[in-house]
Amino acid sequence: MLLMSGAYFLLPTVPEPFRTLAWLNPIAYAVDAFRGSLTGATVLLPLGQEIVVLALAAVAVLLAGLYLFERLMAAGSGPDR
Repeated sequence: MLLMSGAYFLLPTVPEPFRTLAWLNPIAYAVDAFRGSLTGATVLLPLGQEIVVLALAAVAVLLAGLYLFERLMAAGSGPDR
């Protein structure tokens, strides 16, 4: 995911299939937001919108982790445990 995030190559110079994949990669928004906070120019979205995308991705990962943890704990508390 880091290779397709724009950390090594600027996304406008990446070939098209990979540029489209970068829009689905939350790390690309983190790299672009960090670069934009230093230079003042972002590539994907304006800085405020990138921070919103990162916050939504963090909430989604947290909720998925809590759901999977709950399922793991429920599966481990069967009658023989």
